[in-house]
Amino acid sequence: MRDDAIDNVDDDEPDASLTWRMGVSVRPPDVVPGLAMAYQVVAVVYALPDLHWCAFRGPHDWPREKVAAQGDMISEAVALALWPVIGWLDRPDGLLPYYNS
Repeated sequence: MRDDAIDNVDDDEPDASLTWRMGVSVRPPDVVPGLAMAYQVVAVVYALPDLHWCAFRGPHDWPREKVAAQGDMISEAVALALWPVIGWLDRPDGLLPYYNS
């Protein structure tokens, strides 16, 4: 999905049949029909001191910049599944290094 497509999602008429909760606050008894959970996940490529990348998750209502600065790092395997293009980079030394892997 393109960034402009994400920014142009019509939020004027939410689905009233869904109850939105933050994923980290959901307990097993909370999992019932109509439950909806969301995270925001962002990937960041860093240039200094060495080229590397990392991905973070945060609450769906945080701005992307805040997720990148204050979110929780996700695993490299999950990040590569979300952004396979990172794994396709043609680098002589292999994949673009994932921070802290």
